[in-house]
Amino acid sequence: MRPCWVLPRAAVRAPTLVLSGRFDLAAPVQETTRACEPIPDVRVQVLDRSGHHPWVEEAETFRIAVEEFLAGCCEGRFSRCTDSVGRVS
Repeated sequence: MRPCWVLPRAAVRAPTLVLSGRFDLAAPVQETTRACEPIPDVRVQVLDRSGHHPWVEEAETFRIAVEEFLAGCCEGRFSRCTDSVGRVS
């Protein structure tokens, strides 16, 4: 099985949310952000108190980020924001 980073990310056409833990050693924020650049409609958000498992380490913040992303997609408000990494506070 090849790593997901090898897949053709530019082929992804759906709005995409990537949540990254600030202290993730397996997938550091800078590498995650760079890997997402080819995705045309991506939003990268950093959870400041998480490592590799933000859905456990910051469950409430993670839930809110996903809900806001989905609400934005449903209302047509989503726009690309990989130029500056968004932060969930």
